[in-house]
Amino acid sequence: MGDSGSMFLGLLLAASAITLTGQIDPNAISSEKLGPTLLPLALPFAVLAIPLIDLFSSIFRRIRAGQSPFSSDQDHLHHRILRAGNSQLRTTLIMYLWTATIAFPVVVSAFAPLWVAVVAAGAMLAFTTYFSKGGFKKRIKSGVKVAAK
Repeated sequence: MGDSGSMFLGLLLAASAITLTGQIDPNAISSEKLGPTLLPLALPFAVLAIPLIDLFSSIFRRIRAGQSPFSSDQDHLHHRILRAGNSQLRTTLIMYLWTATIAFPVVVSAFAPLWVAVVAAGAMLAFTTYFSKGGFKKRIKSGVKVAAK
């Protein structure tokens, strides 16, 4: 993706966050039903958690090494996952799963009791950790499912 594509995605993300934030009804804010009210504010941050973690860790890593924070390197999260022996498809799935693991409990907590969100977060965390560490690797090979023996 070039500069134009990344700028267009940034524009869409900013516009969607502003649009969602503008839909908050100040009269709907109450201590009992705070989840649905704050969802438009919390969800964009939850979805952007992995890219933001990658951004800040890159800046910290480069400054610690005495480099410019704007210099390029091959130590982003997706590079590290690829170097661990994963395919591009598996790397993409891992990053999507981690994003979903952070964002899904935020959505669930807005509409269900807190214990349901905690259980959902625990289950997703266990599944994503297992998948990230190589679980299901023998069954998924370069995007083609292979029959398990």
